[in-house]
Amino acid sequence: MASLPKSTTLTDLLEVVRIGRTDAALFAIADGDNVLFDSEYAVFHVLLRGQALLQTNAVSVALSPGDAAVLVRGAEHRVGAKQNRSASLVHRFDPRPRRDTIPLIRTGYGAQRTLLLSGGFDISYTHRSPLFRQLPGIIFLENALSADPTKESGFSNVGSIEKSCHGPGAAVFAARLADLLLVQSIRSRVIELEHWLRSDDKMSVTSSEIYAAIALIHARPDFDWKVADLAREVGMSRSSFAAGFTQSMGCSPMRYIRQYRVERAKHLLSSTALSVSQVAREMGYATEETFSKMFRRVCGHRPSHERHVSAT
Repeated sequence: MASLPKSTTLTDLLEVVRIGRTDAALFAIADGDNVLFDSEYAVFHVLLRGQALLQTNAVSVALSPGDAAVLVRGAEHRVGAKQNRSASLVHRFDPRPRRDTIPLIRTGYGAQRTLLLSGGFDISYTHRSPLFRQLPGIIFLENALSADPTKESGFSNVGSIEKSCHGPGAAVFAARLADLLLVQSIRSRVIELEHWLRSDDKMSVTSSEIYAAIALIHARPDFDWKVADLAREVGMSRSSFAAGFTQSMGCSPMRYIRQYRVERAKHLLSSTALSVSQVAREMGYATEETFSKMFRRVCGHRPSHERHVSAT
C-alpha cells in the first residue's frame, strides 16, 4: 500500500494553525447542576475531577477525569450533571482581554465534586485548509490526561494540570494547553483516517488530493457530499477526481461515503448511548427509516441489532 502523503495535509495544517488569546476558567460544578456555555470562539474542556456529560442539541459525550473535548466552532452546549439539562450559570468566553490568572467559578448548591478546566480561544490559520474547515463540531479526546496523579499519559496528569491552574502565569499555561489539545484533535482525526485505510489491504492512496477528500468525508459524514463538492474542495476537476478516487480506492466516491457511514454508525451504536435516530442524524440521514433501510441493505440487519450484539 502506498504511504499516506501527510506532508501536504496534516503537517502543513499543523504548521500554520495558531491559537490566539485564551480565556480560561476552573468550574466547580455542584451535583445535579450544569454550566451553559455560549461561545462564538472555539472551546476546550478538560475534566479534572468527578463525572460529567457534555451536551449539545445533537450529541451527548460522557466525560471522566482526564478526558478532554474540543469544540472547534464553539456553539452553545452544556457540561455537568448527566440526567439534568437545567443550568444555574451561563458563561461566555471572551479571549480579548489579557489575563494572567485563571478564576475559580463555583456553581449551584451542595457538594461540588466536578472540577472542569475550560477555555475559549481564537483560531487563525494562513491558508484555506479543507481538512480544518470540515473538522466535526466536537472532537473527543479520551484519556488525554492520566487520571492517576502519580502517572503521566498524553500531555500530563490531572493533578499537575490542576496545580498549574493556580497562581501567576496560569492563563499562559491554559493557552499552551489549548494549543496542544487543538493539535491533538487534528492529529486524532488523521490517525483515525489512517487506521481505516490500513484496515483494508485492497485500499491504497496515491495522491494527496484523494487523501484530503477522504479526510473531508471522515470529518463530516453527515454532510450531503456530492462528487463535484469533493473535487472542488481538493482542487480537481470532477472527472479527474472521480477517476483518480476509483483507481486509488477501488470504489466510487459515493460508494465509499456509504461504506464509511455504515462503519461509523456501527461504531456509534456499539460504543455510545446514542439512539438510532441520533445516529441517523449524525450520519446525515433525515429520518431513522431512511437510515435503517440503507443500513439493512448493506449489513443485512437492522441498526438495533448492532446494539444488541455489542451488549451480549
